[in-house]
Amino acid sequence: MYVSIVGICMLIVFTVLIVTKKVSVLTALIGVPILFGFIAGFGFDTFTFALNGVLGVSKTFVLLTFAILYFSIMLCAGLFDPLSKV
Repeated sequence: MYVSIVGICMLIVFTVLIVTKKVSVLTALIGVPILFGFIAGFGFDTFTFALNGVLGVSKTFVLLTFAILYFSIMLCAGLFDPLSKV
C-alpha cells in the first residue's frame, strides 16, 4: 500500500513539474523516479531498477530513433510527394 501511494505522489509531482515547466521532460523522467525510489526506502537498489529499465527499452529506443531519422530523410527527399498529390 505504501509503495502505491508513493507512486501516485510521484506521478503528481512529475506532472506538476512538467506542466509548470520547472524542469525539462528528460530531467523529470530521470530525476523524479530516482528521488522517489530513495523516498520509498529502496536505497541504492533504485539504481539497479533504473538500469534494468533502461536495458529493457534500449532496443525499442534504437528502433524508434532509426525510424524517425529514416522517414524524415525520405520525407525531405520527396519520396511521399507522389502519394499526396492525388
